[in-house]
Amino acid sequence: MKIYAEFINDESLMFRTRTLLQFGDSWDLIGSIIMKNPGSAKPGNKIDSEICKKLSKYYNEIINLDNWFVSEGDSTMRDIEPIFNGNYVSKDFELNGVIQIFNLFNICEPKLNSAFEKANTTNSIFLLPNVEEMINSFQNKPVYLGFFDFYTNKKSNHFSFLQESANKIFEFVKTSKFNYFQFEDIIDNAFYHPQFLNKPTKREKYLATLEKFAKFYESN
Repeated sequence: MKIYAEFINDESLMFRTRTLLQFGDSWDLIGSIIMKNPGSAKPGNKIDSEICKKLSKYYNEIINLDNWFVSEGDSTMRDIEPIFNGNYVSKDFELNGVIQIFNLFNICEPKLNSAFEKANTTNSIFLLPNVEEMINSFQNKPVYLGFFDFYTNKKSNHFSFLQESANKIFEFVKTSKFNYFQFEDIIDNAFYHPQFLNKPTKREKYLATLEKFAKFYESN
């Protein structure tokens, strides 16, 4: 797995605004995942000119080479793969392409309470994603929601944005051909984070949902 990410420093804070996990050599989209906020992954080496061309073509725009890096990632990124390759439900789909990572906050901070505190102190334009652009980026591929109950947290000054964003994304996926939800209402569904699923005893209660998600790849 190769990790390419856009890191931007603004107002003395680090933001990770775009992240791609690439499996194999293909740049075709496999699917997307939406989580809470970027954690401990740090910028690594700068990308080279060849990867810059690939990323620019992927995004249909000339990317800013200064902001893009190869990253070593973090434990959460490594826990994404078994959701998509079916390993959690005794499947083994070969992944060859790109999984996009999006977050409801873009601020880099592994501790959730600290993320809220930092987010409450900044007016940076990089803090919050453009949800319409995010949805357009899904490109008719499966989308896994892993933001747990982050969007219900009233500690955030951006509570209304989080709720509205989560609802928009939920409704989009629910009305798509890749609806894997167990319930019609957003509040009744458990959007388990990849690190939660890494624990077998906790994962058991979500297996039916993971099996439903995996079927999107079984038929492809």
